[in-house]
Amino acid sequence: QMKVFMYFMSVQPAMLRLVAVAAFPLISTMAIYWIISSNILKIYQEELEAMYATGDSKFMNADGVRMHYVDQGTGPVVFLLHGSFLSLQSWDSLATDLVKAGYRVIRPDLLTSGLTSEDPNGNYSVGRNVELVNILAEKLGTVKMSIVGTSYGGIIGFNYAAKYPGKVSKLVLINCGGLPRVRKQGGNSQVGALFMWMFKRHMTKGSRTY
Repeated sequence: QMKVFMYFMSVQPAMLRLVAVAAFPLISTMAIYWIISSNILKIYQEELEAMYATGDSKFMNADGVRMHYVDQGTGPVVFLLHGSFLSLQSWDSLATDLVKAGYRVIRPDLLTSGLTSEDPNGNYSVGRNVELVNILAEKLGTVKMSIVGTSYGGIIGFNYAAKYPGKVSKLVLINCGGLPRVRKQGGNSQVGALFMWMFKRHMTKGSRTY
């Protein structure tokens, strides 16, 4: 019995290290889940607008979504659609140049980005973004437009052009995805699905009425 005890004591530190290494991913995942689900990081719509809206900021109710956009210049209309994890501000430099060149530049914050609010129905799909861009275009009196989209914004752009071909005169796609992925190519479809599940389930809770 003494030999067994001494053996256990000699391997205990190694076993504890092994348990700690094995448990770390689980504990980290649970901690992240708790932070997201508890709304401890939640910032409400009016607080975001107070902090980040600019003199050029405009807002429109688009089918229940408070949509943030900037509309500058006169002339042929160009819609600028930003990529994932960005906002309409990523177009500041290009928008300035296009306005100087004689274009009317409209750039919205897409869903989950910038100062555009949550979707009341929790719909953050490509189709929903296409619908909101169309509502914005129609309410602003846009008959014909050119679309410039980068990354996820490009996906929105070519889906818009496919659905409303008569409204799009030119389509510029920058670093744009959209082709179906196959297992051989790898890809991040499962990661993306997990992110959207967490966003819709937790990050959209607790919003105030606006």
